[in-house]
Amino acid sequence: MHKSIKFILNGLFCQILVSQRGFYRSRGGRNRSRNARAWHDTPEMASGSTESTEDRSQFRNRPPRGLRGREIGIHYRNLSLRKRGVDLARSDGSRERGERWPNRRQAEEEQLRKKLTVTLDQRRAERISAMLAETEGQTVAAGFKYHEIGESEFKRRFLQNLEGNLKGRSPPFEPMVQDIELDDSLKLDLKRKQMDFRYIKMKQDRAKLPAADKRAEVVDAVRENQVVVISGETGCGKTTQVPQFILDDAIERGQGSLCRIICTQPRRISAVSIAQRVAEERSEKLGKSVGYQIRLECALPRQQGCILYCTTGILLQFLQSDPNLKLTTHIVIDEIHEQDILSDFILTIVKDLLPRRPDLKVILMSATLNAESFSKYYHNCPMIHIPGFTHPVTVYHLEDVLKFTE
Repeated sequence: MHKSIKFILNGLFCQILVSQRGFYRSRGGRNRSRNARAWHDTPEMASGSTESTEDRSQFRNRPPRGLRGREIGIHYRNLSLRKRGVDLARSDGSRERGERWPNRRQAEEEQLRKKLTVTLDQRRAERISAMLAETEGQTVAAGFKYHEIGESEFKRRFLQNLEGNLKGRSPPFEPMVQDIELDDSLKLDLKRKQMDFRYIKMKQDRAKLPAADKRAEVVDAVRENQVVVISGETGCGKTTQVPQFILDDAIERGQGSLCRIICTQPRRISAVSIAQRVAEERSEKLGKSVGYQIRLECALPRQQGCILYCTTGILLQFLQSDPNLKLTTHIVIDEIHEQDILSDFILTIVKDLLPRRPDLKVILMSATLNAESFSKYYHNCPMIHIPGFTHPVTVYHLEDVLKFTE
């Protein structure tokens, strides 16, 4: 009997323990949930803790589920536009939430446009139109004059320097002063050369060139016109003979001191070699009546009664320091058919220079038959064509050459 009572008491004790453990477990879970709610509702969170605010903002800024790739970018773009108050048009023609903020910029521009609108009567409008028509062509900027040339850093800097020189540092043009003693000296020196054996031999070789037959025509055209276009095939002698024709004519007329010729070449090697050849034809050394100037190298001639062969870049440097080229009487631009940016600059700037220098002579020389286009560009100036070749030319095609090699 005692054993059965003891067994019953043990069973009741075990049930009490199990019920107590379940009770504390349930209270512990409720306490933990309360503690969790209390942690979220702490004063730090109520005042806006930094860490919790960042977590919440990151959670709010997340894109909706299901968006991928480009759709995510569009979502963030629309989000930023809504913040700035820009209306977002939907595909169905409606507007998104951003339409509640009006576009202030457009409204301000419209108000400003209304304030700046001025209404003129017919008489004032006609007067302004007449004034603009009178000043047309005089108020054209230098940048517009050279609009046909491609844009480049060189063009921008050059035009800036040129406009500054023309407006500021460029003094008024003064014609060259004739030196009679120098004219007599140059004329006497030329007569002595004509009696020299080497000069006579070179003159005989020069007479065989096709350009020799056009000497009188070239000299008369240059004397009577400000711009002349000369065309001729390669090897006709125009590059070496035309500057000499002009110089010798000035010396023979007693005006050698008023002649200073600049002949441009597209390449440095051609400027040097042609200057050496012309000096040899004149039976003298470089540095007297003939010289050259290229980048980092020069053999300058005398100041008056001379011919200077240079590259187009050197002539542009002369224009920067002296926009009127007051010490130059003749400009010979050779190989104008080679269309490069420097040649285009020379042609356009020289055309702008002619009204300020009515005594300046410009001779354009080309090896092709497109001289008419250059003549039209310079107000239909006269043209001279030098026909013929120095040596006979025979044309062979590739098939003929292959037959020769068999």
